Amino acid sequence: MTAHAAPRPGGLSQNSPAQTILMGLLALATLLACASLAWWGDTPLARWLMREAVGTVWPRHLLFVSDWTLMCAAMMLPTAWPLLLAMQRAGAQRAHPARLVLSCAVAFLLVWMVSGVAVLLVHQALYAAWLQWSWSREHAPALVGLALASGGVYLWTPWAQRCVTACRTPTGFVARFWTGRPDATRQALRIGAAY
Repeated sequence: MTAHAAPRPGGLSQNSPAQTILMGLLALATLLACASLAWWGDTPLARWLMREAVGTVWPRHLLFVSDWTLMCAAMMLPTAWPLLLAMQRAGAQRAHPARLVLSCAVAFLLVWMVSGVAVLLVHQALYAAWLQWSWSREHAPALVGLALASGGVYLWTPWAQRCVTACRTPTGFVARFWTGRPDATRQALRIGAAY
């Protein structure tokens, strides 16, 4: 008779691939957050990044996208836990089930990283408009209020409700995209990106 680890709440055993990957990602996110804080703190590197005289802005943009991705990982990976569990169950009979769970998590985070790039580009465009048009500077509080109100209104739209409902049932993503064919890693990436 073989000894098995006692199941934990949420249906995981102590040595579950999904649990190991999630703990590793959370540890990595913690280390990156500490490094980011040190980078943005009162250090020579931070002063160099923030100086207006710096000819290139890519270090600040890179830092923004990495911080955005880190923030999304900290907020969204714990809520994606059921998806990782479903992915683990779907790939349990494969040779490398942990790789499938990791692929799903990485694709999930890559989508959030791309959204960070989109946010950065929109910010840059709005900032350029703000510098160019005095009207936008004069009405900045109203424009900020409008942007916040638009975000609030979006939350009441049917599209937002559909997204929330879909994300509460991640097994639907696995059922939709998991075929059991040999290209399991590609399927896991597609599931994570779709989620």
